[in-house]
Amino acid sequence: AVVSTQSGHYGRDIKTKEKVTHLQKKVDTTKKAITKAEMSHDNHQIVVADLEKELSEVQSMIEAYEEDNQESQEIELEDAQMQEYNTLKEKASQQTASLRQSLTKIKRQQQSDEEALEQTRQKKVDLELRQVQLNEQKTQLEERIAKLEQYISQNSQTVNKLKQDKDKLAAEIRIANQRYSEIQSNLEGVQSELRDAKVDKHESARNQRKAETLESMKRLFPGVYGRLIDLCEPVHRRYQVAITKVLGKNMDAIVVDTEQCGRDCIQYMKEQRSEPSTFIPLDTIQVKPTNEKLRNLGGSAKLIIDVIRYDPPQIKKALQYACGNSLVCDTMEEARKLCFSGSERHKAVALDGTLFSKSGIISGGASDIKRKAKRWDEKAVDGLKRSRDRCLDELKELNVIRRKEPELNNLTSQINGLETRLKYSKRDRDSSIDQTMSEYNKEANTIETELEDLQPVLENLEKQIDDRSEKIDGIQDRLNVVEDKVFKEFCKELGIDNIRQYEEKQLSKRQEKRKKYRLRLCVDTTA
Repeated sequence: AVVSTQSGHYGRDIKTKEKVTHLQKKVDTTKKAITKAEMSHDNHQIVVADLEKELSEVQSMIEAYEEDNQESQEIELEDAQMQEYNTLKEKASQQTASLRQSLTKIKRQQQSDEEALEQTRQKKVDLELRQVQLNEQKTQLEERIAKLEQYISQNSQTVNKLKQDKDKLAAEIRIANQRYSEIQSNLEGVQSELRDAKVDKHESARNQRKAETLESMKRLFPGVYGRLIDLCEPVHRRYQVAITKVLGKNMDAIVVDTEQCGRDCIQYMKEQRSEPSTFIPLDTIQVKPTNEKLRNLGGSAKLIIDVIRYDPPQIKKALQYACGNSLVCDTMEEARKLCFSGSERHKAVALDGTLFSKSGIISGGASDIKRKAKRWDEKAVDGLKRSRDRCLDELKELNVIRRKEPELNNLTSQINGLETRLKYSKRDRDSSIDQTMSEYNKEANTIETELEDLQPVLENLEKQIDDRSEKIDGIQDRLNVVEDKVFKEFCKELGIDNIRQYEEKQLSKRQEKRKKYRLRLCVDTTA
């Protein structure tokens, strides 16, 4: 019995534990379900909030719509009035059936003519556009033809010129050898004369540097005229010694237009380390006026300035400064008398170079003066030098001509090439004129004819449309009269002038507003 009792207790403990385990699992499951339900509840709360917000927006739109309806003071037909409107509308349609058929038929014709008018206008526009294009193409073609004409003209002239050059060159080559011998002979004669004059020798390095410096100053300073000896010369060789004596050191003086120019030249010569030179500035030198009485003294006496040629005229003042009122006489005795025998002393020089000064000083030295006077001879043989240079240049040119046989062949090739291009250019020009331009003109004439034919068609269609528009307006007026008669009492009840006012303004506005509202609602809901 004791054992039995213990066994019963043991069985009850097992069942209790199993029940506790089952209940514990159920509790865990329930807790999980509660957690899941809470999460779902939160999500539902969010959805509800969104829906409430959307509902609020829809209600706001409905209220705005109702306010718009109240503000617009539109006529709102009641059901009975709408039924009466439909009945009257049907009655008016029956009474105007024939008129509406006629109106529909006329409008169909009107639409057909309007389409035909639009097509005709478009065709006119297309033709005018093509006409403009043709004019542009014709203009471009004319410009091309003009350029071809110019090219042909220029190249024809070039070919003719090349042919003339070819003929001339052939003749030049034939006579070049003969001319070369003649020039060579002349050159030998000129060089012989230069050797006899003993002036055809290389200048010293010192004189070369002086000449180079002077040329540089002429380029740098526009007011530099040059050395006095280079700007004047005796009117005759017999006066060379006398003029040389009077000019003295001023023969190599450099004439400038202003004192500032002279200072600039001196500074330049210092920078170049050139030898010093004397400058005669035309704006500051003091010159005594020429004594006109001295031109009438008689004998062989002459003013020294009257036996000097000079160029340019601006340097006359420099010569007056260098010569003063000095006189030149044929003999030393005549010069001495002019200086000392009269009541007034005059500076005079003889042709042999003897100079009598008013102070009583007499100076001569024929060998030294004559040596210096040879510088005038150097100027006299400049022409011989130029002749020599011309001969040498011409000999060079003749040598070129004598070797111009390849150039003759080159001219022939140029002529052949130009003639070939001219042939194709002329063919292109003739084709453009005879064919392309002819086609353009033909098409342009066709377009012009079509445009002329279209004009009466356009005018006729426009007239038909205008006339038919008046007819349509007339039929519409008749329809309106019938409708006004049928809806007279109805319109009076609504307080409007005619039923069209309601249909065109009230109904159309309401329909448009409803359409906009639905559109807004659809957009907002979608968003």
